[in-house]
Amino acid sequence: MLDNVMRLREPAAWTVLAVTAATIVLAVVRFVIALGAGVHLAVAAQDMALTAMNLTLVILVVALVWVCVFAAPTR
Repeated sequence: MLDNVMRLREPAAWTVLAVTAATIVLAVVRFVIALGAGVHLAVAAQDMALTAMNLTLVILVVALVWVCVFAAPTR
């Protein structure tokens, strides 16, 4: 079972990284749409700051990258 986890660690890290990047892109799009709708810059920026980075995803990306870097390579 541990061999399966070690084999899937890199694809899992790339997947979580892609999800994190997608959430950032969607937050920027939401920011631009809010500015176009007439929302004040400060309100739109605060909304973007609260939704752009999900701390859980960031911690998961860091943990998966550490596993990829520090764990022994598989065949």
